[in-house]
Amino acid sequence: MGTKTLLFSVFLTFQLHLVVCQEMQFSQPIRITGLDYSEESAPIYDKWTNQLFFVRTFLEKNPNINLVDQVSWYGSFKPPYNSLENTFQLDFSNKKENRVVCGMSADGKRVFCFHPEDMKSFQAGLYVYERIENKLKNPKKIEIPGILIQSNKIGFFMHEDEKTLLISYKGENSMGEEDLYRSNYEDKKWTTPMPIGAEINTTGFEISPFLTRNKDTLFFATNGRTDSYGGCDIYYSCLSKSGEWTTPVNLGPIINTVHFEAYLIQVENGLLWSSNKNGNYTDFYFSQLVPSEPLQIQYTKKDVSTFQGFDGEIALKIQSGNPPYKYQWSTGGNSKDLFQLRAGEYSVQVTDSKEQKIQLSIQITQPQLPLDSVFHFPEIQYKSDTWEFVNDSTCSSYDSLNQIINTLNQYPSIVLKLISHTDARGDKNRNLVLSQNRSRACYRYLVLEKGIDPRRIIPLGLGESSPASYLDPSTGKEVLLSAEYLSRFDDNSLVISRLNQLNRRTEGIIDRMNFSNNDPKAPESYLLFLKLP
Repeated sequence: MGTKTLLFSVFLTFQLHLVVCQEMQFSQPIRITGLDYSEESAPIYDKWTNQLFFVRTFLEKNPNINLVDQVSWYGSFKPPYNSLENTFQLDFSNKKENRVVCGMSADGKRVFCFHPEDMKSFQAGLYVYERIENKLKNPKKIEIPGILIQSNKIGFFMHEDEKTLLISYKGENSMGEEDLYRSNYEDKKWTTPMPIGAEINTTGFEISPFLTRNKDTLFFATNGRTDSYGGCDIYYSCLSKSGEWTTPVNLGPIINTVHFEAYLIQVENGLLWSSNKNGNYTDFYFSQLVPSEPLQIQYTKKDVSTFQGFDGEIALKIQSGNPPYKYQWSTGGNSKDLFQLRAGEYSVQVTDSKEQKIQLSIQITQPQLPLDSVFHFPEIQYKSDTWEFVNDSTCSSYDSLNQIINTLNQYPSIVLKLISHTDARGDKNRNLVLSQNRSRACYRYLVLEKGIDPRRIIPLGLGESSPASYLDPSTGKEVLLSAEYLSRFDDNSLVISRLNQLNRRTEGIIDRMNFSNNDPKAPESYLLFLKLP
């Protein structure tokens, strides 16, 4: 394909789940309208009826209820989720005051509540009710073993699977004012609550836990972390593959302020929470989760222009996604583009800031092997007047010899003439033998040390008879590095040394392309060095 540049496009469709364990983006919050002058908190959303259950405190217009009582209400909460309508006090079958809804079954038929007045005896008053036409009936107490509460502050969250219970309270071994605990329903009974982990709990308080539907993301509020915006902020943590909660992440300034934020829940494609940023009492706010831009990549490539060349290129172009981007190439590099490539397959993984990933495999090709055409291997050098390889900080002849091995392995049917040359200094006959021995040194290395079939290499030495071609920078023309041409630089030893090194080279010519196991045995003489004249 020569230097032709090809254009390709690749894209990744990112299926958005409401909450995913990665950096989140939100729309600007809106304050929910239709609220009375009171404090609203502890929301629970019913997806089946588009109703929101919540708690009102300090409801001044109801003289029959103590201002500090937590009273459960419900109302219609529908898209676009900017208003709460037709609100009513929730009707319990046994008592109306001090009931807090803390969970609902996946089918909406059972509602979980706790009774704060039970805290006077330091008992966890958790009940499950049957929900019949917005009336909660037939309460049954849920026994939580081993729970020892050290204060009258406690909160519950029952997951919709009805088998996972999160509790915030100050226990006997709590790290701070209130810690988060977890109890599981196993073998038809609830386990003793255990701290959710030191990665979550702090010396401050952790309250209002909410666990997403697939239970891989935990939201909670705390005043105990150093990256808080002030007051109480909302954080989230992800469940790792090892089953541990990751370091909590602050939801950021769109959600959190210097005031009090807590009681966050998931409502369809957004988040609802309480904040008192507009006054003394907390109100509800809603924010849409903004989908991440799907990661889409375009790339161009340029194939190698000559056999065994290294002018291939790959250039990536990000069409969409969420910067910054990370690049990991199979070569070990992490740059956006690659240059000076040989033929082969190159793979890259591109990751954006939302952890969206695209993996690409890109093939760089080269022209077919040119029969009887000369091609140059990377530099093979020898110590002066010997056939001993140079391997130091300036040249690694073994790396170049290994490139010959790669060529033979890539093309198993070729037989290669391996031709060494010398510069024109010294005796002509001596140079001829010297070049033959240098070619045989390559042969011995490939055959004896690297196991190449000896029938596939023909070592030849041409001495000084075939000078190398050279692009003269002063004229822009290609010339032969003959003794006559080099004589122009007799007064510049550095230039003479470099041009002579160009003449001391090893080249390959494809002798034939039909090698088989029936070919005759290679001459043993190829393994023997000749005596210098």
